[in-house]
Amino acid sequence: MGGSLGRPAGIAAGVACGASGAAGSCDAAAALRADEEEGRTKDDKQLSSVAQSAVNLAKNIIGSGMFALPAGVAAFSGSPKALVPSVAFTLLLGVLSAYGFVLIADACNRTGETTYQGSWGKAIGHRSKWVPAVACIAKAGIGCISYSMILGDCLSLLL
Repeated sequence: MGGSLGRPAGIAAGVACGASGAAGSCDAAAALRADEEEGRTKDDKQLSSVAQSAVNLAKNIIGSGMFALPAGVAAFSGSPKALVPSVAFTLLLGVLSAYGFVLIADACNRTGETTYQGSWGKAIGHRSKWVPAVACIAKAGIGCISYSMILGDCLSLLL
């Protein structure tokens, strides 16, 4: 908050830009100057807060569960009693997923990195640090294909 007249530094720098140049380049230059004034580098900038990340993760998990759980229970059994083992299995997978997130956070903490790819590079080797990125892309692609199949089956029954 090191700008003039109590304004944040980015606002003061943005006002100084005036009508010169394009608005996008002016905003980027102002933000860079504000970061430099506060002693931050490009790498220090946080992309999202913990709360934003938690809400995004919950939204994704709940969204996928709304498609997968009813279909899984229906495929397992038509009885309402099948809901108990289904929910127990879902909770078990949730605990295992949370444990995986804790392990990734611990690996990042031990290596001093802020990304999974950076942590992998320090722990395994820099030549193979592309592996986590490819695994995440493949998982997302498989998820899209799975959702497309589920939606295709549901829509074919409706139409």
